Amino acid sequence: MKKYSVLASISVISVFLLSGCSGQVQTEGMHLTQVQKGEQQATSPSLFQVNMAMEEEVSTKCVEAWRQALKGDEKGAVAKLEDLQKRYPAVQTIELMLGQVKDHFGKKEEALVHFRKAAAGNEYSMMHRYRLADALRETGRFDEAIPLYRKLIEKSGGDDIFREPFDFGLAYCLLCQDKNSAEGQKLLESCLKIRPDHKEALEFKKALAEGKQAKPAAKSKEGK
Repeated sequence: MKKYSVLASISVISVFLLSGCSGQVQTEGMHLTQVQKGEQQATSPSLFQVNMAMEEEVSTKCVEAWRQALKGDEKGAVAKLEDLQKRYPAVQTIELMLGQVKDHFGKKEEALVHFRKAAAGNEYSMMHRYRLADALRETGRFDEAIPLYRKLIEKSGGDDIFREPFDFGLAYCLLCQDKNSAEGQKLLESCLKIRPDHKEALEFKKALAEGKQAKPAAKSKEGK
């Protein structure tokens, strides 16, 4: 069974659209969808039909769970996803969605646990690696996040718009470790040149100018 498939990809894209996440991540998901659709069509028709039925259910349930989360129903959203996960344990997209829900409710450490598992099952997915990198950054695990952001930048193909969120993530980590990091300052300025209205980057730059240090969420054993 594929761990990251066509409609499962679409469900994650839908969630990012609903949550207002960057278009760069959506574009990557769409690219993955096209690649994986071609791979699946090379399999037998009967297997393809079975996979598509499973994917349709996963896609639908993931979007339904996210809509519950947006309405403030964390318990209901998690229950729906956990039930889905029992039926399809190999579909790591569900793990990613559990992380997304926990992150939405500010439970960064719990979200990190899910993002780690999702990325471990999808080491070639830029979307999964990006969510893990951001979760590591947001919980202050800069040493772990930095190589992930570097790898994402390397895989971005030199597209400035596509790599902008990766540039910001790396800049944030480097400047939190050393506010005088030349690489970090260059990346931050590059990010703002591409997106002058980048709220988090603007706030971070202001904090640095005022001599303030970013305060990521406290670590816990759960997120290790």
